[in-house]
Amino acid sequence: MKKNWLSDALDPGILKKTKQIMRILFILVFGFSTLASANGYSQATRLNVQMKNQRVSQVIDYVEKNSKFVFLFKPEEVNLDKKVDLDLQNATIDEIMDQTFKGEDIACDIYERQVVIRKADKLQGLQQSTKKVTGIVIDNRGEAIPGVTVMVPGTTTGTVTNMDGEFQLEIPETAEMLQFSFIGMKTQEVAVEGKTTFTISMENEAIGIEEVVAIGYGTQKKETVTGSVSAVKGAQLEKTVVANAANSLAGQLPGLISQQSFGMPGRDAATLSIRGFGGALVIVDGIEADISSLDPNSIESVSILKDGAASIYGARAGNGVILVTTKRGKDGKPTISLNSSFTMQGATSFPEMASSGQYTEMMSEQAINQGTTIPYTPEQIQNFYDESDPYLFPNTDWEDILFRDWAPQQQHNLSVRGGSEKIKFYGLLGYLGQETMIKNHGGNFKRIHLQSNIDAQITDQLSAQFDFASINEISKMPQQNLRSSQDAGGGVYQHYWPDLAMYPAELPDPTKYAATGSQPTHILSNREIFGHNDNIKNDVRATLSVKYKFKFVKGLSAKAFVNARQIYSEFEYFQKPASYYTYNPANDSYSLAGSFGEKAL
Repeated sequence: MKKNWLSDALDPGILKKTKQIMRILFILVFGFSTLASANGYSQATRLNVQMKNQRVSQVIDYVEKNSKFVFLFKPEEVNLDKKVDLDLQNATIDEIMDQTFKGEDIACDIYERQVVIRKADKLQGLQQSTKKVTGIVIDNRGEAIPGVTVMVPGTTTGTVTNMDGEFQLEIPETAEMLQFSFIGMKTQEVAVEGKTTFTISMENEAIGIEEVVAIGYGTQKKETVTGSVSAVKGAQLEKTVVANAANSLAGQLPGLISQQSFGMPGRDAATLSIRGFGGALVIVDGIEADISSLDPNSIESVSILKDGAASIYGARAGNGVILVTTKRGKDGKPTISLNSSFTMQGATSFPEMASSGQYTEMMSEQAINQGTTIPYTPEQIQNFYDESDPYLFPNTDWEDILFRDWAPQQQHNLSVRGGSEKIKFYGLLGYLGQETMIKNHGGNFKRIHLQSNIDAQITDQLSAQFDFASINEISKMPQQNLRSSQDAGGGVYQHYWPDLAMYPAELPDPTKYAATGSQPTHILSNREIFGHNDNIKNDVRATLSVKYKFKFVKGLSAKAFVNARQIYSEFEYFQKPASYYTYNPANDSYSLAGSFGEKAL
């Protein structure tokens, strides 16, 4: 019969023996190499020291500069200003320190390449007040673990367990904790509390392959997922301070395409598509919802289901599914978290408009090339370059007049999380405030998010969940939309580009608004002048689910699920009439250049 070498190599008995042998080799090699390197380097390092009437601090500096040793000490325990005379040839570090502190109650200990200088009586006192502790360290199967590091936290007092997982150690009487650590195991700290014998059970430390991901009909370990699923933790998303949760997914999940087309506060969400197949179905805690309305700090994890992995959601999942799981309660005392951020948003790039001199010069060159009447004389062009008159020859920087370099944004989140075996809870109150890039009364957006998730274990088989969310969005914008010309009537930026620098921003009469050669953007973008376009939206969701696990069939359960959602929106649209003028400083007269309506709408 043909023998399978791979099956033999993976035999549990062979693996166990191999694991034990590797641990023993590691302990022996590490222990002997450490001792050898410490003692060997200490003896191999020899220096010639000739100093007369020099301070102790100068001796330490000399040794550190001419060797790889580092000195550790408390300044209050060592007299660094004491003067010493040294005349040593080919001396070891021990010999140099003995001569330096000769006649003083000072001791020097060498640990590898560190020299610890201390009061000698401190160590003696410590040695006189120690006690011996013993114990054994096992894994979750009850097998002994050799090579576990046992330490008194904050000190160099420690040891490792032997072949049988046993240890014995002299520790200070004042020691309160013992720390146990081993590669691949969770580090534990155990209170001494007067005990001298310990039995420690260590647990395997979870690694990435054990992570749990949402897969539509529940959760599953990442290592056992066979469908095309990608996931990202909420903690990773929180590292990016963004106003919209959809924007935080950019570059986080393979196969997810994120495109942010607008920067308008409240409407700056990125469009999400999986592998380019259009809008994906978004499910938040089992309910179809908009990820853009969530506070990013309330998200526990996000998974995307591609291809066949999304089939459980039927025909609507043809473009893939984005599963969002919000945070839930955990066992333990309530933990209160407060996160606040103040950030600034700005345009990535902004085209620089031509000055009035450049514009008039180019218009004249165009007329020459076309053989038409030249609109501006060389003297007029030069006057525009010189800005010789603020009304006849102005040079207005409309970008500086209308827009600010940075728009402020602030986010605040207060959450509480905790619970017990019977009931767990999570609550969040979040606030977002965004302002626009418009300088003068350009509007703002606010969002208030209230989230509450409660889990209750009613009996051993029966459990229930109750989730509640209320999301209030308040958008106060100018009457003229800030978005692009795709909106009916165009947007503020569409009107901005034709604004010419050769028109003044203000007129001598402050009650009259200046013309700009097009529809004046400084009128359209100002809520106080042209009117407003306000929207209040309230989204309330409540979910109750009950789950029963059957005893007689392992893994079999029944779940009842009820969801209610109410969306309320209120719009207020108001337009004021506004006229704009040109001004002639020669006779101090105004001419009507145009107007927006004759009465309020």
